[in-house]
This record gives sequence, C-alpha cells and structure tokens, in this order.
Amino acid sequence: MAGYLDDMDLPPSDDDDSDDDSALGGAFAGLCSAPDTLTYKRCDVDRCGGDAWKVTYAYSFLGAPETTSTLTVRLPGVDDAARVRDAFAPAGLVVLCWHWMATPAGRVESAAVPLSSGRRTFWREFYRDAFAEFAAVNGLDPSVCDIEVDAGEAAEDARPPTETSGRKRVLCGLGGGKDSLVARFLATAQPAVETCDWLYVDDGGGEFDHSKRLREVVATSGGDCVVARHDFGYEALDARRSVGAKPCGHPWAALVAFDGAAVAFLLGYDAFVVGNERSAADGNGIFLNGREVNHQFDKALDWETRFAAQFRVAYFSPLQRLWDLQIAGIFALEPALRPYWSLFRSCNDSGDCDVWCGRCDKCAFVFLALRAFRAAADVAEIFDGKDLFDDEALLPNFSALAGLDGAPKPFECVGTFDEAGLALELARLRVGLEGVPYALAALPPARDPRADLLDDLWDAPVSPAWWDERILEDLPAFAEFRALKGRLQQRCAKCST
Repeated sequence: MAGYLDDMDLPPSDDDDSDDDSALGGAFAGLCSAPDTLTYKRCDVDRCGGDAWKVTYAYSFLGAPETTSTLTVRLPGVDDAARVRDAFAPAGLVVLCWHWMATPAGRVESAAVPLSSGRRTFWREFYRDAFAEFAAVNGLDPSVCDIEVDAGEAAEDARPPTETSGRKRVLCGLGGGKDSLVARFLATAQPAVETCDWLYVDDGGGEFDHSKRLREVVATSGGDCVVARHDFGYEALDARRSVGAKPCGHPWAALVAFDGAAVAFLLGYDAFVVGNERSAADGNGIFLNGREVNHQFDKALDWETRFAAQFRVAYFSPLQRLWDLQIAGIFALEPALRPYWSLFRSCNDSGDCDVWCGRCDKCAFVFLALRAFRAAADVAEIFDGKDLFDDEALLPNFSALAGLDGAPKPFECVGTFDEAGLALELARLRVGLEGVPYALAALPPARDPRADLLDDLWDAPVSPAWWDERILEDLPAFAEFRALKGRLQQRCAKCST
C-alpha cells in the first residue's frame, strides 16, 4: 500500500532539528543493538541422499542455544564435501541477517569463515546497507547499522573469473518476474552461449515444487533448473525475536548471488547471470547518518561489482544498462517473450507466488510499466482481467510511485519516480478522450516527462568480454522506444504552446 509508512515511527531526517525524544522511534525508542555478539559458529555439509547436499548454518547470540538455518540443493557429479562447504560457507554471512533481525547485535563474529581485511570491510559495508531499512522501519538509532565484524585472519584472495575460449554454459537466476525472463532472453541470444539453465532460490515450504507457474516457466524456456531450498528456522527465530522489531529488508538478491555463485562454481558454469537493473541504485529518500536507505542496494551496480570481485565465476546482470521501465518495454514488445505473459508474477504480498494481489505497490508499478507499452486489454489479461487503473483504492499507490505525494519511495523493487511519471504519460498516449481510466483522469499530467529515459542505455561496463552488447542495442523494442519518445515529445511541445 502507498501508506506503508503511515503507522511507522521513522527516525528524523538529517536536517530535522527537533529535540523531541519521541521522534526517535516512539514505542521502539528503547530497542537498540545489544553490546554483545552474534556468532556465525559453523557451517556443516552432509549428503542427504543421491546427489543432494544439506548445508547447515549455525548461530549463537549471547551464548544462548544455537539457532540454525539450512540449505538443500542437488549437485550432480559433485562428491567433495570440503569443496561444497568452501563454496557455500560464505553465504552463511548473508543468512545471518535473518538471525540478526531477531535480536540486533552490535558485533558479528565469523567463527565459521576466516576473513581477510578486505572481506571484513566488505561485510561491514554490507551489513550497514542490509540493516538500514530495518532501522528505519523500527525507529532504531542509525548506529545500529554500524556492525563490528571480527573473524580469523585469511589471506587476501582476489578471484577474477578465468576467461576461457569456446562456448559458454550460463546459469540464470529465476525470480518469477519479468527481469529474470528478459535476462535469460538476452543470454540465449548470445552467440557465445551454448547452454542456459535456471537457478531458483526457494524460501522454504516447497515453494518451487508447489508452483505450477514456475515449473511451466522452466518447461517453456527449456534447460534445467537447480533449486536451492532454504529453511531459515522461522519458528525458533520468532520465539527469540525482540518485542516490536519487525523483520524487513532481508537481502534476498545478495543471498541469490551467493547461492548462484556457489552452484555455478561447483557445477562448472562459466557465469551466473541475474536480472538486476539500473533503477536499483535509486534509494528510498530516507537518510540515516547521511546514508540513504535503499531497499534494492544488493541489486545496484556498485554492490554487484564488489561482490563479483570475490568469485571465480563471472557474476553480472545484463540489465544494469537498463531502467526498469525499459525492461518492461522489452518484455511487452518482444514476440519471443509473449509466451511468458501468463506465467510471470512479481507480487510479494499475495501469499502465493502464483497470484497477483492487485493491491500492493509492486503490482501497481508492474501494471503501470506494462500499460506504457501495451493496450489495456493486453495488460488486463496478465492481471486476471482487471484494469488496475480503474481501481480507486490504488490511486494513492500510483501517486506514490510517481512521487506526487511527497512521501519516500516505497520499500519495494520498483522503478524511480521519473520512470513511473513517464509510464503514466506513455499510458495516456494510448487512450483517447473518451474512456480514460480513473487513475489517468485523476492524476495530474507531468509537465516535463523524462522521455529521454526510453532510449537511454548506460555505458556501465558490466559484462565479460565474450558477451555481445549489440544483441541488446539492436533489439526491435528500441525502435519502438524511439518512436514513443518522439510522439511524447511532440505532444509535450504542443501542450507548451
């Protein structure tokens, strides 16, 4: 919902001179990080039948009994337990975030994995970003994000991917939404790519196995799918959770990155490809100690680059050159992606990964982005026959997404204010004077929509040498983007005279 901050006591912004103690978090003002340690104690691996492996991550807070999370994954042809442990053990420092949010601690100790000085710096910065949303939502002092990281000393170990000649085997992260589908579409179009398989990171409860839609995505696209099944041990974590502390902002993209790099390395893939976009670098407009909170920090190019430097397998997103709205345009306009219209879902609030809730900011943004490029009937087909523009209850969501209400950007994986505003104007190009849907009639038109975003390709160097960027640049969708840009600019010119 657009009013997601209405019932939250956020800390004051950096320029707020209020000395009202209640501004520091109301009921949550006393909740702060304990001056003690959350320890990542061990990482154990065991065979659990056939080619399946179970990875157990164990943690201890203040000397209390251990809490554990597990990962189960099939690794055909992999028999070396030590190699499996070395590949997956670093991911335990990401899983630690789920345990930290149960009881925040000021110090993290990695007994399971030694760390070089550079890696300790990486994890300090990671936790600062990963816990920023948690601190903002729960009204914590910003210093809660400044985590001391200790571990046994390890040698500096830069691991640049080894470039090899010949055709490439690529593993692609399956997220269920449009981004991963476009990423795989670009990967399979590469002359250098021989094989492209999927990795799905499962949040427990048999999510992939129970989803007919996800299995149909894999069947439609071809290739195999490796499923990494996590069990975070939520029941034990809930029993230990601090009163009033709402867990949020879990670094899911980072977990996918660590899991994907490990699986790709163990199974001999040349690269792990994900669907992270340029828009992810845009924060939420809330600042803690001068640092902006960003719900999508672990999808941004800066984090992606720092992470990729740690692994022997190439990790990158071919979508980093694109705005979220452009990705939606490619998904909507490229004929090869048409079979996935009925199969993709991006909603996190429905409680069912096969269903759009039709009420949240994510549903509203995806609907808005697709309406920028397709007719109302086409997009309604995706959203179970509903035109979300005609739902009066969603007007605040569309307004918030475009930055029209002055509130921070929603804590969701959505595009920037400029992208949402541009999408509204592109949707207006597709309707006549009659039959204008409610939201488009109610929201004010943008005076100067950012039409330049339509054909704007970032020059960020994100892909390995064997990846041909011309595949993206020559897509027919970009010809349509340029045509839409011209139409919108002409309309704006007429309106200004």
